[in-house]
Amino acid sequence: MKVHDLLNSRIAANFGLGFARIIPKPAGYALARIVAKRIVANGDDPMVRAVRLNQWIAHEQKPDKEELDEIVSEVFRLRAYTIYDFFRSLERDQVMKSLVDFGPDFSENLRYSKSRVRGTVVLLTHTGAHELVAIAAGLHGMEGIALTFDEMSEGYQWHNELRKRVGYKAIPTTMSALKEANRYLRDGGTVITGIERPLPTSGYCPSFFGIPTSLPVHYVTLALKADVPVVVLATKPKDDGTYYLEMSDIIEIQKYSSRKKTIMNNAENILSYAEGFIRSSPVDWSMPFPLWPEFFPELP
Repeated sequence: MKVHDLLNSRIAANFGLGFARIIPKPAGYALARIVAKRIVANGDDPMVRAVRLNQWIAHEQKPDKEELDEIVSEVFRLRAYTIYDFFRSLERDQVMKSLVDFGPDFSENLRYSKSRVRGTVVLLTHTGAHELVAIAAGLHGMEGIALTFDEMSEGYQWHNELRKRVGYKAIPTTMSALKEANRYLRDGGTVITGIERPLPTSGYCPSFFGIPTSLPVHYVTLALKADVPVVVLATKPKDDGTYYLEMSDIIEIQKYSSRKKTIMNNAENILSYAEGFIRSSPVDWSMPFPLWPEFFPELP
């Protein structure tokens, strides 16, 4: 079984949940380091190769093989820590809430979101403990529709069940779901989705890290149709073992002379915020799918 499939299985979720509850943090992190090292050792695994590629691009294609090996090991070590923290705090609401520093703007944005004055499209980067922070935000009262990929693995279904438990309506991104999301936005609701998971069928290739890549752009269409702004979020670890939330400016959709130009220009502007968050600490970015597969032959 591929590493990504194993990590997103129901078995892994149940094992991780039970195991993390009984293992104290120092031992949990030590085990996380061992697991991360074993995963990275399988250099032919698609997820390891994807992270290697994405990190090489994020580091401006500068690292040699030895340096890139160290970078990839660090990515998986940090990712293993966030998974441990996620499982350890599940169903312990106060613990989970205490793990996240949402910053001074979160309460104001939460009140605005719940007031339903105007909808917002919230875009999450695959940085830090993004799953933990999303659930913690729900525990603080955040509500919304979570647009997910049409992924039918047991692990993804389990994550959707968690989202529903804290107040999100998690639905796969289909045409009917986009129509529902549009109505929800027009009614002042919040729609949450990822920003940088590759989508070969997108039909658009906005530049990300200066290189065109097939990424979803449905968030631009949603915000344009509903006349609502977009916000990009990223999470990063703190030295004290907790996590903090970074938030972009409120991004209004700009209209251009053609639909394609409107979508592309806005997508690239929005992606520039995600890129900035990632560039500030690339090793916290753990996108497990290759964004620029054409560069595989050039990897050191």
